[in-house]
Amino acid sequence: MSHFLLDLHKKLSCGNTKQITDIAKDASNNYEFRAAKSDIEQCLELVQQEMAERNKNIRNLDKKKDAILVKIGKSEDDMIKKIKDIAEKSREDVSAKHSEHVKAVKSDVNVLETVTATLRKGRDKLEETGLSDSEMFVHVNNCESMASDVKNLVRKLFENWQQTELYYQLNQTLYNGIITANSFGDVVEETIDDAEFTAKFNRKFNIKLDNDAETPEIMGICLMKDDTIVVTDYYNTRLKRLNKDGGIIDFIDLGGSPASLCQTGPEEVAATLREEKQVQFVSVGKTLSLGHSFATEQKCTGLSYDPESGELYVSCDDNTDTPSVNVYNRSGKLQRVYREDESGAKLFSSPCQISLQSSSDTFFVSDNSDGVIALSKTGQKLWTFTDNDLNRAWGLVKLPGRKILVCGIHSRNILQLATNGKKINELIGTSRGTEFPTVAVHNRNHSLLLVGGRSAFMQEYAISRKQLLL
Repeated sequence: MSHFLLDLHKKLSCGNTKQITDIAKDASNNYEFRAAKSDIEQCLELVQQEMAERNKNIRNLDKKKDAILVKIGKSEDDMIKKIKDIAEKSREDVSAKHSEHVKAVKSDVNVLETVTATLRKGRDKLEETGLSDSEMFVHVNNCESMASDVKNLVRKLFENWQQTELYYQLNQTLYNGIITANSFGDVVEETIDDAEFTAKFNRKFNIKLDNDAETPEIMGICLMKDDTIVVTDYYNTRLKRLNKDGGIIDFIDLGGSPASLCQTGPEEVAATLREEKQVQFVSVGKTLSLGHSFATEQKCTGLSYDPESGELYVSCDDNTDTPSVNVYNRSGKLQRVYREDESGAKLFSSPCQISLQSSSDTFFVSDNSDGVIALSKTGQKLWTFTDNDLNRAWGLVKLPGRKILVCGIHSRNILQLATNGKKINELIGTSRGTEFPTVAVHNRNHSLLLVGGRSAFMQEYAISRKQLLL
Protein backbone atom coordinates (compact mmCIF):
# COMPACT_ATOMS: atom_id res chain seq x y z
CA MET A 1 0.00 0.00 0.00
CA SER A 2 2.87 2.42 0.79
CA HIS A 3 4.40 1.83 -2.69
CA PHE A 4 1.01 2.55 -4.25
CA LEU A 5 0.71 5.83 -2.34
CA LEU A 6 4.27 6.83 -3.31
CA ASP A 7 3.60 6.19 -7.03
CA LEU A 8 0.34 8.10 -6.78
CA HIS A 9 2.13 11.06 -5.17
CA LYS A 10 4.74 11.08 -7.96
CA LYS A 11 2.06 11.11 -10.63
CA LEU A 12 0.32 14.05 -8.98
CA SER A 13 3.54 16.01 -8.44
CA CYS A 14 5.49 15.27 -11.65
CA GLY A 15 7.94 17.75 -13.18
CA ASN A 16 7.40 20.25 -16.02
CA THR A 17 4.20 21.54 -14.48
CA LYS A 18 4.30 24.65 -16.70
CA GLN A 19 3.93 22.48 -19.81
CA ILE A 20 1.06 20.64 -18.19
CA THR A 21 -0.58 23.96 -17.28
CA ASP A 22 -0.28 25.20 -20.86
CA ILE A 23 -1.73 21.99 -22.19
CA ALA A 24 -4.51 22.13 -19.62
CA LYS A 25 -5.55 25.61 -20.86
CA ASP A 26 -6.20 24.20 -24.32
CA ALA A 27 -7.60 20.89 -23.12
CA SER A 28 -9.90 22.14 -20.39
CA ASN A 29 -12.90 21.68 -22.59
CA ASN A 30 -12.02 18.43 -24.32
CA TYR A 31 -13.45 14.98 -23.52
CA GLU A 32 -10.32 13.52 -21.93
CA PHE A 33 -10.10 16.40 -19.46
CA ARG A 34 -13.71 16.08 -18.40
CA ALA A 35 -13.45 12.32 -18.15
CA ALA A 36 -10.31 12.55 -15.99
CA LYS A 37 -11.94 15.10 -13.73
CA SER A 38 -15.05 12.94 -13.43
CA ASP A 39 -12.90 9.94 -12.53
CA ILE A 40 -11.13 11.93 -9.82
CA GLU A 41 -14.44 13.15 -8.40
CA GLN A 42 -15.79 9.62 -8.47
CA CYS A 43 -12.69 8.30 -6.72
CA LEU A 44 -12.94 11.05 -4.09
CA GLU A 45 -16.55 10.13 -3.43
CA LEU A 46 -15.65 6.42 -3.26
CA VAL A 47 -12.75 7.06 -0.87
CA GLN A 48 -14.95 9.24 1.33
CA GLN A 49 -17.60 6.51 1.44
CA GLU A 50 -15.02 3.87 2.37
CA MET A 51 -13.54 6.15 5.03
CA ALA A 52 -17.02 6.86 6.44
CA GLU A 53 -17.73 3.12 6.62
CA ARG A 54 -14.50 2.51 8.52
CA ASN A 55 -15.15 5.36 10.93
CA LYS A 56 -18.64 3.95 11.44
CA ASN A 57 -17.05 0.57 12.15
CA ILE A 58 -14.73 2.15 14.74
CA ARG A 59 -17.69 3.77 16.48
CA ASN A 60 -19.54 0.47 16.43
CA LEU A 61 -16.50 -1.35 17.84
CA ASP A 62 -16.31 1.22 20.64
CA LYS A 63 -19.98 0.67 21.46
CA LYS A 64 -19.55 -3.09 21.37
CA LYS A 65 -16.51 -2.89 23.64
CA ASP A 66 -18.41 -0.77 26.16
CA ALA A 67 -21.39 -3.14 26.05
CA ILE A 68 -19.12 -6.17 26.49
CA LEU A 69 -17.35 -4.56 29.44
CA VAL A 70 -20.71 -3.84 31.05
CA LYS A 71 -21.69 -7.46 30.48
CA ILE A 72 -18.39 -8.66 31.99
CA GLY A 73 -18.99 -6.38 34.99
CA LYS A 74 -22.46 -7.84 35.47
CA SER A 75 -21.06 -11.34 35.10
CA GLU A 76 -18.46 -10.50 37.74
CA ASP A 77 -21.13 -9.22 40.15
CA ASP A 78 -23.35 -12.23 39.46
CA MET A 79 -20.44 -14.65 39.92
CA ILE A 80 -19.32 -13.02 43.18
CA LYS A 81 -22.88 -13.05 44.51
CA LYS A 82 -23.34 -16.64 43.45
CA ILE A 83 -20.05 -17.71 45.04
CA LYS A 84 -21.06 -15.98 48.28
CA ASP A 85 -24.46 -17.67 48.14
CA ILE A 86 -22.80 -21.04 47.51
CA ALA A 87 -20.35 -20.47 50.38
CA GLU A 88 -23.18 -19.51 52.75
CA LYS A 89 -25.20 -22.56 51.68
CA SER A 90 -22.11 -24.73 52.23
CA ARG A 91 -21.67 -23.32 55.75
CA GLU A 92 -25.35 -23.94 56.48
CA ASP A 93 -25.04 -27.54 55.25
CA VAL A 94 -22.00 -28.14 57.48
CA SER A 95 -23.74 -26.59 60.51
CA ALA A 96 -26.89 -28.62 59.88
CA LYS A 97 -24.98 -31.90 59.64
CA HIS A 98 -22.90 -30.98 62.70
CA SER A 99 -26.07 -30.28 64.71
CA GLU A 100 -27.64 -33.54 63.55
CA HIS A 101 -24.70 -35.67 64.69
CA VAL A 102 -24.10 -33.74 67.93
CA LYS A 103 -27.80 -34.06 68.81
CA ALA A 104 -27.64 -37.82 68.37
CA VAL A 105 -24.52 -38.12 70.55
CA LYS A 106 -25.89 -35.76 73.21
CA SER A 107 -29.04 -37.89 73.48
CA ASP A 108 -26.86 -40.85 74.50
CA VAL A 109 -24.82 -38.62 76.82
CA ASN A 110 -28.01 -37.47 78.58
CA VAL A 111 -29.10 -41.06 79.08
CA LEU A 112 -25.67 -42.01 80.42
CA GLU A 113 -25.64 -39.03 82.77
CA THR A 114 -29.02 -40.10 84.19
CA VAL A 115 -27.77 -43.67 84.57
CA THR A 116 -24.59 -42.41 86.26
CA ALA A 117 -26.62 -40.44 88.83
CA THR A 118 -28.81 -43.51 89.49
CA LEU A 119 -25.77 -45.78 89.96
CA ARG A 120 -24.14 -43.36 92.36
CA LYS A 121 -27.36 -43.15 94.33
CA GLY A 122 -27.46 -46.96 94.58
CA ARG A 123 -23.82 -47.11 95.61
CA ASP A 124 -24.48 -44.55 98.35
CA LYS A 125 -27.33 -46.70 99.66
CA LEU A 126 -24.99 -49.68 99.94
CA GLU A 127 -22.49 -47.63 101.92
CA GLU A 128 -25.03 -46.49 104.50
CA THR A 129 -24.46 -47.80 108.06
CA GLY A 130 -26.96 -48.91 110.67
CA LEU A 131 -29.15 -50.82 108.21
CA SER A 132 -30.86 -54.02 109.30
CA ASP A 133 -30.07 -57.25 107.53
CA SER A 134 -33.42 -57.18 105.71
CA GLU A 135 -32.88 -53.58 104.53
CA MET A 136 -29.39 -54.42 103.37
CA PHE A 137 -30.74 -57.48 101.54
CA VAL A 138 -33.27 -55.32 99.66
CA HIS A 139 -30.61 -52.72 98.70
CA VAL A 140 -28.24 -55.40 97.48
CA ASN A 141 -30.95 -56.99 95.32
CA ASN A 142 -31.95 -53.57 93.97
CA CYS A 143 -28.35 -52.69 93.08
CA GLU A 144 -27.79 -56.07 91.40
CA SER A 145 -30.93 -55.57 89.32
CA MET A 146 -29.91 -51.99 88.58
CA ALA A 147 -26.44 -53.11 87.48
CA SER A 148 -27.94 -55.74 85.19
CA ASP A 149 -30.30 -53.18 83.61
CA VAL A 150 -27.46 -50.70 83.17
CA LYS A 151 -25.25 -53.31 81.51
CA ASN A 152 -28.05 -54.17 79.06
CA LEU A 153 -28.60 -50.45 78.39
CA VAL A 154 -24.92 -49.76 77.83
CA ARG A 155 -24.65 -52.84 75.61
CA LYS A 156 -27.59 -51.60 73.53
CA LEU A 157 -26.14 -48.09 73.31
CA PHE A 158 -22.80 -49.60 72.27
CA GLU A 159 -24.38 -51.72 69.57
CA ASN A 160 -26.46 -48.88 68.14
CA TRP A 161 -23.88 -46.13 68.29
CA GLN A 162 -21.60 -45.38 65.37
CA GLN A 163 -18.90 -42.85 65.98
CA THR A 164 -18.95 -40.26 63.24
CA GLU A 165 -16.65 -37.62 61.82
CA LEU A 166 -17.33 -34.77 59.41
CA TYR A 167 -15.42 -34.18 56.20
CA TYR A 168 -16.19 -31.87 53.28
CA GLN A 169 -16.07 -33.16 49.73
CA LEU A 170 -15.34 -30.18 47.54
CA ASN A 171 -17.05 -29.92 44.16
CA GLN A 172 -13.74 -30.27 42.37
CA THR A 173 -15.20 -29.66 38.91
CA LEU A 174 -16.69 -26.35 40.02
CA TYR A 175 -13.57 -25.39 41.96
CA ASN A 176 -11.15 -26.26 39.15
CA GLY A 177 -13.37 -24.53 36.60
CA ILE A 178 -13.17 -21.28 38.55
CA ILE A 179 -9.54 -21.55 39.68
CA THR A 180 -8.18 -22.49 36.25
CA ALA A 181 -10.35 -20.07 34.26
CA ASN A 182 -8.50 -17.18 32.66
CA SER A 183 -11.57 -15.35 31.43
CA PHE A 184 -15.36 -15.36 31.58
CA GLY A 185 -15.38 -16.27 27.88
CA ASP A 186 -13.73 -15.68 24.54
CA VAL A 187 -13.59 -12.61 22.37
CA VAL A 188 -15.36 -13.63 19.17
CA GLU A 189 -14.23 -11.81 16.05
CA GLU A 190 -16.77 -11.81 13.26
CA THR A 191 -16.91 -10.11 9.92
CA ILE A 192 -20.11 -8.10 9.71
CA ASP A 193 -21.07 -6.34 6.54
CA ASP A 194 -24.14 -5.75 4.44
CA ALA A 195 -22.46 -6.42 1.13
CA GLU A 196 -24.75 -7.65 -1.61
CA PHE A 197 -24.42 -11.31 -2.58
CA THR A 198 -25.14 -12.90 -5.93
CA ALA A 199 -26.26 -16.45 -6.70
CA LYS A 200 -25.40 -18.61 -9.69
CA PHE A 201 -27.32 -21.82 -10.37
CA ASN A 202 -25.09 -24.91 -10.27
CA ARG A 203 -27.25 -28.03 -10.40
CA LYS A 204 -30.28 -29.77 -8.93
CA PHE A 205 -30.75 -33.06 -7.06
CA ASN A 206 -33.67 -35.44 -7.45
CA ILE A 207 -34.84 -36.20 -3.91
CA LYS A 208 -37.96 -38.21 -4.84
CA LEU A 209 -37.96 -41.90 -3.95
CA ASP A 210 -39.72 -44.42 -6.14
CA ASN A 211 -42.10 -45.33 -3.31
CA ASP A 212 -42.90 -41.72 -2.32
CA ALA A 213 -46.66 -41.32 -2.41
CA GLU A 214 -46.56 -37.55 -2.94
CA THR A 215 -44.40 -34.91 -4.58
CA PRO A 216 -41.80 -34.10 -1.92
CA GLU A 217 -41.86 -30.88 0.06
CA ILE A 218 -38.50 -30.24 1.68
CA MET A 219 -39.06 -28.38 4.97
CA GLY A 220 -35.64 -28.83 6.56
CA ILE A 221 -32.02 -29.28 5.47
CA CYS A 222 -28.96 -30.06 7.62
CA LEU A 223 -25.35 -30.37 6.48
CA MET A 224 -23.55 -33.01 8.54
CA LYS A 225 -19.84 -33.11 9.34
CA ASP A 226 -19.26 -36.02 6.92
CA ASP A 227 -20.63 -33.87 4.03
CA THR A 228 -23.88 -35.83 3.89
CA ILE A 229 -27.14 -33.87 3.59
CA VAL A 230 -30.18 -34.66 5.74
CA VAL A 231 -33.59 -33.40 4.59
CA THR A 232 -37.15 -33.73 5.82
CA ASP A 233 -39.99 -34.48 3.39
CA TYR A 234 -43.26 -33.13 4.79
CA TYR A 235 -45.83 -34.85 2.59
CA ASN A 236 -44.06 -38.23 2.58
CA THR A 237 -43.40 -38.02 6.37
CA ARG A 238 -39.78 -39.02 5.91
CA LEU A 239 -36.26 -38.01 6.74
CA LYS A 240 -33.85 -38.65 3.86
CA ARG A 241 -30.06 -38.71 3.79
CA LEU A 242 -28.11 -37.73 0.65
CA ASN A 243 -24.44 -37.91 -0.20
CA LYS A 244 -22.58 -34.74 -1.17
CA ASP A 245 -23.50 -35.30 -4.83
CA GLY A 246 -27.21 -35.44 -4.03
CA GLY A 247 -27.70 -39.20 -4.27
CA ILE A 248 -30.12 -40.65 -1.72
CA ILE A 249 -28.32 -43.00 0.70
CA ASP A 250 -31.15 -44.02 3.03
CA PHE A 251 -34.32 -42.76 4.68
CA ILE A 252 -36.48 -43.30 7.76
CA ASP A 253 -40.22 -42.84 8.32
CA LEU A 254 -40.96 -40.34 11.10
CA GLY A 255 -44.57 -41.20 11.85
CA GLY A 256 -45.68 -37.64 11.23
CA SER A 257 -45.18 -34.68 8.89
CA PRO A 258 -41.88 -32.90 9.65
CA ALA A 259 -42.21 -29.12 9.41
CA SER A 260 -38.60 -28.26 10.29
CA LEU A 261 -35.19 -29.73 11.04
CA CYS A 262 -32.10 -28.72 12.99
CA GLN A 263 -28.83 -30.33 14.01
CA THR A 264 -28.52 -31.09 17.73
CA GLY A 265 -25.24 -33.02 17.79
CA PRO A 266 -22.43 -34.34 15.58
CA GLU A 267 -24.62 -37.32 14.60
CA GLU A 268 -28.06 -36.17 15.68
CA VAL A 269 -30.89 -34.02 14.33
CA ALA A 270 -34.33 -33.07 15.61
CA ALA A 271 -37.53 -32.51 13.64
CA THR A 272 -40.87 -30.96 14.52
CA LEU A 273 -43.90 -33.13 13.76
CA ARG A 274 -46.44 -30.34 13.52
CA GLU A 275 -49.79 -32.10 13.62
CA GLU A 276 -48.56 -34.58 16.22
CA LYS A 277 -47.35 -31.70 18.51
CA GLN A 278 -44.05 -33.49 18.90
CA VAL A 279 -40.30 -32.93 18.61
CA GLN A 280 -38.55 -36.07 17.39
CA PHE A 281 -34.79 -36.71 17.71
CA VAL A 282 -33.10 -38.85 15.06
CA SER A 283 -29.68 -40.50 15.28
CA VAL A 284 -27.69 -39.99 12.08
CA GLY A 285 -24.88 -42.51 12.32
CA LYS A 286 -24.08 -45.49 10.15
CA THR A 287 -27.84 -45.99 10.05
CA LEU A 288 -30.81 -43.72 10.73
CA SER A 289 -32.75 -44.47 13.91
CA LEU A 290 -35.42 -42.69 15.94
CA GLY A 291 -34.32 -41.35 19.30
CA HIS A 292 -36.37 -39.90 22.13
CA SER A 293 -39.15 -37.36 21.61
CA PHE A 294 -41.20 -34.92 23.65
CA ALA A 295 -44.60 -33.29 23.30
CA THR A 296 -45.27 -29.58 22.77
CA GLU A 297 -48.22 -27.62 24.12
CA GLN A 298 -49.34 -26.49 20.65
CA LYS A 299 -48.76 -27.49 17.05
CA CYS A 300 -45.08 -26.93 16.37
CA THR A 301 -43.46 -25.69 13.16
CA GLY A 302 -39.92 -24.31 13.30
CA LEU A 303 -37.08 -25.17 15.62
CA SER A 304 -33.46 -24.23 16.20
CA TYR A 305 -30.88 -25.60 18.64
CA ASP A 306 -28.62 -23.53 20.90
CA PRO A 307 -25.53 -25.71 21.58
CA GLU A 308 -24.30 -23.33 24.30
CA SER A 309 -27.36 -23.79 26.51
CA GLY A 310 -28.56 -27.13 25.14
CA GLU A 311 -31.97 -25.62 24.49
CA LEU A 312 -34.41 -25.95 21.59
CA TYR A 313 -36.35 -22.92 20.35
CA VAL A 314 -39.68 -24.13 18.91
CA SER A 315 -42.34 -22.02 17.18
CA CYS A 316 -45.84 -23.02 18.24
CA ASP A 317 -49.36 -22.01 17.26
CA ASP A 318 -52.93 -23.28 17.00
CA ASN A 319 -56.41 -21.89 17.40
CA THR A 320 -56.51 -22.22 21.19
CA ASP A 321 -53.69 -19.97 22.32
CA THR A 322 -51.53 -17.00 21.33
CA PRO A 323 -48.69 -17.99 18.95
CA SER A 324 -45.33 -18.25 20.67
CA VAL A 325 -41.74 -19.42 20.56
CA ASN A 326 -41.25 -21.95 23.34
CA VAL A 327 -37.81 -22.86 24.69
CA TYR A 328 -37.32 -26.44 25.91
CA ASN A 329 -34.37 -28.38 27.26
CA ARG A 330 -33.48 -31.64 25.51
CA SER A 331 -35.80 -33.59 27.80
CA GLY A 332 -38.77 -31.46 26.78
CA LYS A 333 -39.08 -29.40 29.96
CA LEU A 334 -40.39 -25.92 29.14
CA GLN A 335 -37.85 -23.26 30.12
CA ARG A 336 -39.48 -20.02 28.96
CA VAL A 337 -41.92 -18.62 26.41
CA TYR A 338 -41.73 -15.68 24.00
CA ARG A 339 -45.30 -14.59 23.37
CA GLU A 340 -45.77 -10.87 24.09
CA ASP A 341 -43.60 -7.76 24.03
CA GLU A 342 -43.08 -5.32 26.91
CA SER A 343 -46.42 -3.64 26.25
CA GLY A 344 -48.36 -6.91 26.22
CA ALA A 345 -48.86 -6.95 22.44
CA LYS A 346 -48.42 -10.35 20.79
CA LEU A 347 -45.07 -10.87 19.10
CA PHE A 348 -46.22 -13.22 16.32
CA SER A 349 -49.16 -13.92 14.07
CA SER A 350 -48.03 -17.22 12.54
CA PRO A 351 -44.41 -18.02 13.51
CA CYS A 352 -42.59 -20.39 11.17
CA GLN A 353 -38.84 -20.93 11.07
CA ILE A 354 -36.27 -19.81 13.67
CA SER A 355 -32.63 -18.85 13.20
CA LEU A 356 -30.29 -18.51 16.18
CA GLN A 357 -27.09 -16.49 15.84
CA SER A 358 -24.09 -18.08 17.56
CA SER A 359 -22.35 -15.90 20.17
CA SER A 360 -25.22 -13.42 19.95
CA ASP A 361 -28.23 -12.48 22.04
CA THR A 362 -30.34 -12.11 18.87
CA PHE A 363 -32.56 -14.64 17.11
CA PHE A 364 -34.86 -14.35 14.09
CA VAL A 365 -38.33 -15.71 13.43
CA SER A 366 -40.07 -15.86 10.05
CA ASP A 367 -43.80 -15.22 10.18
CA ASN A 368 -46.33 -16.06 7.50
CA SER A 369 -48.09 -12.74 8.02
CA ASP A 370 -45.48 -10.48 9.61
CA GLY A 371 -42.34 -11.17 7.53
CA VAL A 372 -39.19 -11.52 9.66
CA ILE A 373 -38.95 -10.55 13.33
CA ALA A 374 -35.66 -10.00 15.19
CA LEU A 375 -35.74 -10.56 18.95
CA SER A 376 -33.27 -10.38 21.79
CA LYS A 377 -33.13 -13.38 24.11
CA THR A 378 -34.61 -11.13 26.79
CA GLY A 379 -37.76 -10.91 24.64
CA GLN A 380 -37.30 -7.41 23.23
CA LYS A 381 -38.45 -6.95 19.63
CA LEU A 382 -35.55 -5.34 17.75
CA TRP A 383 -37.09 -4.95 14.28
CA THR A 384 -39.65 -6.36 11.88
CA PHE A 385 -39.12 -6.75 8.13
CA THR A 386 -42.00 -6.75 5.66
CA ASP A 387 -41.80 -6.06 1.94
CA ASN A 388 -44.04 -6.23 -1.12
CA ASP A 389 -41.51 -8.62 -2.66
CA LEU A 390 -41.95 -11.08 0.21
CA ASN A 391 -45.12 -13.18 0.37
CA ARG A 392 -45.49 -15.83 3.06
CA ALA A 393 -42.05 -15.74 4.68
CA TRP A 394 -40.76 -19.14 5.69
CA GLY A 395 -37.17 -20.40 5.51
CA LEU A 396 -34.32 -18.46 7.14
CA VAL A 397 -30.63 -18.82 6.27
CA LYS A 398 -27.60 -17.58 8.20
CA LEU A 399 -24.78 -16.13 6.11
CA PRO A 400 -21.35 -15.04 7.37
CA GLY A 401 -21.42 -11.70 9.15
CA ARG A 402 -24.89 -12.23 10.65
CA LYS A 403 -26.60 -11.65 7.35
CA ILE A 404 -29.97 -13.30 6.83
CA LEU A 405 -31.73 -14.77 3.81
CA VAL A 406 -35.48 -15.30 3.88
CA CYS A 407 -37.52 -17.52 1.57
CA GLY A 408 -40.90 -16.36 0.29
CA ILE A 409 -43.09 -19.36 -0.53
CA HIS A 410 -45.76 -17.56 -2.54
CA SER A 411 -43.42 -14.86 -3.90
CA ARG A 412 -41.13 -17.74 -4.99
CA ASN A 413 -37.95 -15.88 -4.16
CA ILE A 414 -35.16 -15.46 -1.63
CA LEU A 415 -34.29 -12.02 -0.25
CA GLN A 416 -31.10 -10.87 1.44
CA LEU A 417 -31.53 -8.74 4.57
CA ALA A 418 -29.06 -6.40 6.24
CA THR A 419 -28.18 -6.73 9.91
CA ASN A 420 -30.61 -3.89 10.69
CA GLY A 421 -33.54 -5.59 8.97
CA LYS A 422 -33.42 -3.64 5.69
CA LYS A 423 -33.64 -5.37 2.33
CA ILE A 424 -30.38 -5.52 0.41
CA ASN A 425 -31.49 -7.36 -2.71
CA GLU A 426 -33.44 -10.23 -4.17
CA LEU A 427 -30.83 -12.98 -4.26
CA ILE A 428 -32.94 -15.50 -6.16
CA GLY A 429 -36.06 -14.41 -8.00
CA THR A 430 -39.00 -16.07 -9.70
CA SER A 431 -37.11 -15.98 -13.01
CA ARG A 432 -34.84 -18.74 -11.65
CA GLY A 433 -37.78 -21.16 -11.65
CA THR A 434 -37.73 -21.63 -7.89
CA GLU A 435 -40.68 -23.82 -6.87
CA PHE A 436 -42.26 -22.48 -3.68
CA PRO A 437 -39.00 -22.30 -1.68
CA THR A 438 -39.57 -23.33 1.92
CA VAL A 439 -36.04 -23.80 3.20
CA ALA A 440 -32.42 -23.14 2.31
CA VAL A 441 -29.08 -23.77 3.97
CA HIS A 442 -25.64 -22.24 3.42
CA ASN A 443 -22.64 -24.52 2.93
CA ARG A 444 -19.98 -22.17 4.28
CA ASN A 445 -17.04 -24.38 3.31
CA HIS A 446 -17.95 -24.30 -0.37
CA SER A 447 -19.99 -21.05 -0.59
CA LEU A 448 -23.02 -22.97 -1.76
CA LEU A 449 -26.71 -22.47 -1.10
CA LEU A 450 -29.08 -25.46 -1.13
CA VAL A 451 -32.75 -24.61 -1.69
CA GLY A 452 -35.68 -26.94 -1.13
CA GLY A 453 -39.41 -26.56 -1.64
CA ARG A 454 -42.51 -28.22 -3.06
CA SER A 455 -40.63 -30.05 -5.78
CA ALA A 456 -38.95 -33.34 -6.56
CA PHE A 457 -35.69 -31.43 -6.91
CA MET A 458 -33.42 -29.56 -4.53
CA GLN A 459 -31.41 -26.76 -6.15
CA GLU A 460 -27.80 -25.79 -5.55
CA TYR A 461 -26.43 -22.25 -6.11
CA ALA A 462 -22.94 -20.84 -5.83
CA ILE A 463 -23.09 -17.58 -3.89
CA SER A 464 -20.45 -14.90 -3.72
CA ARG A 465 -20.06 -11.32 -2.63
CA LYS A 466 -20.92 -8.91 -5.41
CA GLN A 467 -17.82 -7.22 -6.76
CA LEU A 468 -17.38 -3.47 -6.45
CA LEU A 469 -17.52 -1.94 -9.90
CA LEU A 470 -14.97 0.89 -10.42
